[in-house]
Amino acid sequence: MLPDALKPLLSLNGSIKSSAHVGPFIIMMKAVPDLFQRVTYLNILTRTNLATPMLIQEFFIGGGARIVGDWLREAIDTNQDTLSVSILQVLDTIPISTDALGQTELARDVKKLKKSKTERVAALASSVFEKWMRVIMATAPVNMPAAGGFAAPASIASTVSAPAGAITPSAPAPTPIATIATPPALPSATAAPRVQTTLPKPTPAPAP
Repeated sequence: MLPDALKPLLSLNGSIKSSAHVGPFIIMMKAVPDLFQRVTYLNILTRTNLATPMLIQEFFIGGGARIVGDWLREAIDTNQDTLSVSILQVLDTIPISTDALGQTELARDVKKLKKSKTERVAALASSVFEKWMRVIMATAPVNMPAAGGFAAPASIASTVSAPAGAITPSAPAPTPIATIATPPALPSATAAPRVQTTLPKPTPAPAP
């Protein structure tokens, strides 16, 4: 059953009514301690994504991503597989931007859940993580001058790595600088040959 304070924020189909109602919804979501009420809020997010996807992005960027991340961390710490499944189902169906991911530890926690002993949790976590990986690979800058290759956003680069066998774009080899040939050295100047300047002696005239 929905709390009375939540009803004015929702449309007839159970989704968040408008952009003006996203903020109040986030505030109310912060104060939900009960497991089953949390599942109710997560279901509202799913309905909102179907009705108005733009509002979901406002929700995530406006602080909703941190709340979902906190709930998932708590579910992991207390072994609440039911809550983990509900959160992972939302993350599996609702796109989340890399900016929103960078606000949280969601990527790290979802990666951790890939090794869960609960088959359903592990399967959902793997599906979510692979989708995020594709988004990151598609949006990561390539040929960065400083890194020499693609780089994931700094906040999640240590968590999300390229899959095995993936070809990572690399920076082009630097163009060699053309060398200018050094002209051959000019031969050293030699002394000009001396010109004979001595005139021949005149022949004496015969006596009369």
